[in-house]
Amino acid sequence: MPEPIAINVVYAHLPPAHYSTHRRGAATVYHTAHPRPGCDAYAYWDAFSYSGHTDGSQFLIMVEPPVVLPGEYRSEIWGRFDHVFALLDPVAERGEGFSGIRFPAYDPGTRIPPEAERRRLYPVEGRENAICMINGPKQSPVPGELYSKRVEAAAWFHEHSDIPFDVYGSPPFELPNYRGPCSQLQKRGTLARYRYSLCYENCYDPVWSAGYLTEKILHCLECRTVPIYLGCSNIERYLPDGCYIDSRRFDSYEALDAYLSALSDADYLATIETMDQWVAEGGLRQFSHDALYDRMLAVHGQLTGVSIDEVVMPDEEWVVSDSEAHDDMTPDPPLWSFDYLRTYPFEGTEPFPTEASDDPPPVDGEAATPPRGRPALDGIVRRALYIGPRYASGQLLHGIDYGMWNFLRTFEACEGVEAHHFDPLDESVRSGTVPMAERLHGVLTDGPWDLIFFVPTGTAHDRAVLEVAGSRPDGCLLAWITDPLLVDELHGQVDWVLTPVREGADGRANILTCRWACNPTEYWPADDGREACLRMFTSTKGHDLGEFIEAARRSGIPSEVVVADGIGDLPFEELLYAFSRTAVSYVCGDLAARLAVEVAACRGYVLVEPFSDLADYFHDDPPGRRRFAELGTAHDPQEMVEKALYALNRERERETIAQRAYERVLKEHTWFQRLEEIAPRIGCRFASPPDNLPSPSPFIPNGRPAA
Repeated sequence: MPEPIAINVVYAHLPPAHYSTHRRGAATVYHTAHPRPGCDAYAYWDAFSYSGHTDGSQFLIMVEPPVVLPGEYRSEIWGRFDHVFALLDPVAERGEGFSGIRFPAYDPGTRIPPEAERRRLYPVEGRENAICMINGPKQSPVPGELYSKRVEAAAWFHEHSDIPFDVYGSPPFELPNYRGPCSQLQKRGTLARYRYSLCYENCYDPVWSAGYLTEKILHCLECRTVPIYLGCSNIERYLPDGCYIDSRRFDSYEALDAYLSALSDADYLATIETMDQWVAEGGLRQFSHDALYDRMLAVHGQLTGVSIDEVVMPDEEWVVSDSEAHDDMTPDPPLWSFDYLRTYPFEGTEPFPTEASDDPPPVDGEAATPPRGRPALDGIVRRALYIGPRYASGQLLHGIDYGMWNFLRTFEACEGVEAHHFDPLDESVRSGTVPMAERLHGVLTDGPWDLIFFVPTGTAHDRAVLEVAGSRPDGCLLAWITDPLLVDELHGQVDWVLTPVREGADGRANILTCRWACNPTEYWPADDGREACLRMFTSTKGHDLGEFIEAARRSGIPSEVVVADGIGDLPFEELLYAFSRTAVSYVCGDLAARLAVEVAACRGYVLVEPFSDLADYFHDDPPGRRRFAELGTAHDPQEMVEKALYALNRERERETIAQRAYERVLKEHTWFQRLEEIAPRIGCRFASPPDNLPSPSPFIPNGRPAA
């Protein structure tokens, strides 16, 4: 039995849940919006569908011309793929690694009808002696665009010709002869009502529209509607001259109108006969997904040494197949967004260079290993760049991320430090991952930098950031990472890792462990009253709080559960508000230490699920030592309820304990203190500490305390 081959055609504009499968012998082609794991080859339908390297052959299918996606016509994009399949002849003929395809207007689910059936479906008799145009209203600043010419032609014929001209499409055209939308299901029936159809491609240029022949004319040929054509500059290479009316033969709309008005029925039928003969001889077959699939299989075989003859038999056809969607398809952001490619300056492209670039293409699988960097010669940090998200995932899209307020704001508060911020997520959303990396390169070279503080997100953006950082001219690269798996993955690609996680740090010289801390200028204590309630703060990885919730309910204590990280969490400002307004806060889960510090920084009373290094943070409340306590501990639901009731009923004692914890935070648990502790190990120092006196946070909602 031959080894099966799976090719995944990825098209980002498909609905996220779309899934279709075509098979021929032991070969399978999947169409999805995002890469399907485990395939042998991945073919990306235009560059905006590409989100990074996956295992297997990497193909780019280019079907849009420069007038639509000028930014796609660059060697730095082509160089990321093993092979480029191009509709435009000048790209297809660049040499090794490039080949031509014809526009795939037909797939195994939309076969070309048999000849007799086609003629029955689309009779010539009884048609309106009129012109139709089926397009959408679009615009482009690129020279050679034909969008405006379509509107110009439709308006001229409506105003000056006796031949009716009907316009269809969506969104609506602002034309008096606009007749409404026309779906793909309605298109062939609409075409078959007219003798002629204006078929203007998206662009015309003597060079860069060569080979650009699309479904606009192909559907006309299928439906036996004579196309009035402009687009593919070398159309005679693909179609017999008698199959269409070439607009280039006419120097004005008046001349075209005169030709159509004088065209006899015999000449019209002769054109139909030439069209029918070409279709009957199989002319449309080269414009099918079948031909594209076969070409991709052949190239994959050449790249891998696999004999395709053993995978598919000559007499087998591609057929639609039922298949369940893959559960592991995770959408990653594109390296180049559609808008970035669409708005890229046409003058900056290299549509058809005569020679391929001599620059070696980047290898996505290689880890970027930057040189060990250090600050200025005297070690003082004067310029710091914070690379991290302003917004995080989940509901944090509406709030400010922990790292920004705790680290960036600490740098900004340090006297003598010029702090800057670069947000990879925001830049990528606006323009794509590759443009983000280009902008980051510009920021990094706009040095000198003494400290580059990087907060990875665990997404594809991290690799792009580290690839750029690997060639930075200066600056010590320090990454803050809280995920042990991410520490293991990235520690070799940065100068230093700072982490509160001790797991896996042993034996790795560049991993620095630290305790949690906070930036006290952002955590504001509430001095005008707190809600007499118990709030349980946990993380998405915290234990099940069901028994704790039930115990609080039975006790009659007003209570609420707050998730402090991940999807479904509170935005930072609302979390801060909850810390500041809660009389008793119970913190638990893997972020118990962080949450205890944050609540204490807001001068809140903390009950905590005991964790391993609690004694390194605060004095707890064992019997006989409660007069020194800075927080309380609760090992189980009953103890939590008992201590919460005790604290709620003794406001003065509760506030005294909270004040001790607050003072402990200011004395030992600020991020400036943590950075001062690790600074000698990375060869730097800060000139002076920030002012630790808290100031009102701009994100405390109504009722925040006055300064």
